[in-house]
Amino acid sequence: MLKYYTVQELADYFNVSVDALVEKLREKDIECTPETKLAEIEYKYEMDRRELKAMPLLNELRG
Repeated sequence: MLKYYTVQELADYFNVSVDALVEKLREKDIECTPETKLAEIEYKYEMDRRELKAMPLLNELRG
């Protein structure tokens, strides 16, 4: 389950730069580090998994 991944693990899974992913999340006003778990982001920002998945961040980074 991806929600138990850290931001670093998510970046590795999708073969994108973790720094770029963190920056994209910050552009969406989501503060995190590579060690932040996706579940923490969902909880802190009151998002459900669908909202997080719906963000086009990974597609933007993958080009």
